[in-house]
Amino acid sequence: MIYSKSGVAEAGCVFTTANDDGTETTWLVTEYNPAAFRIAFAWVNPGQVAAQIGISLNKNAQGTTTALIRYTYTGLSLAGNQEVERYDQNWFESKMQSWEAAINHYLRKGKAISGAAWE
Repeated sequence: MIYSKSGVAEAGCVFTTANDDGTETTWLVTEYNPAAFRIAFAWVNPGQVAAQIGISLNKNAQGTTTALIRYTYTGLSLAGNQEVERYDQNWFESKMQSWEAAINHYLRKGKAISGAAWE
């Protein structure tokens, strides 16, 4: 955690995550609205890719929840553009299945699984 008034997720919170290649991605929480079940992030992997992620949760009549997730990616270099080009529908569906499994695991067990196990 680099910056947070409360020590947890909130609008304006800044944190980093490690990448497999030894670099870091810097994240900024751009929206945090628990009452509306929304959160949004922007992240930058310097010289590679910048992204925006918006997540909204909606309760269904069946008692389940639908997550609406929007990604916007921008390549910051030739290598970054090549990375973004691989983010197709199959990639996205696989990523969302991983997210769903990780979230359901947390809801059942109360513990997160490591990023390497589901990313």
